[in-house]
Amino acid sequence: MSHPETAKLIEHDMHETRARIDQTVDEIGQRLSPDTLKVVARQGLVETRRYVEREAGEKLRSTTEGVTRVGRSGRNFMRSYPLTVALIGLGLGLMLSRQNSIHPTPIKGDLQ
Repeated sequence: MSHPETAKLIEHDMHETRARIDQTVDEIGQRLSPDTLKVVARQGLVETRRYVEREAGEKLRSTTEGVTRVGRSGRNFMRSYPLTVALIGLGLGLMLSRQNSIHPTPIKGDLQ
């Protein structure tokens, strides 16, 4: 290969490299344009909202099921042990009535 041919090949490679660099810079510019960034941000927000809604719905369903189970357990306990529940209620009532007689709640306008 002669010197002029080598110089032409190098010049051709340089032009191709510059063209690829220009294309890459243009693509990067398009990806970072304000309009593209707005679209990407909007898509991210929509996906995040959907995820949060889905997770919140699942947590709500799970909590509702848990509360329902606790309510059923309490109801079943009361049905199974009505005397025990009645005695507990009576004891709490007596305890609260004694508490009020020991430490009466002041009535507005009372002198202490």
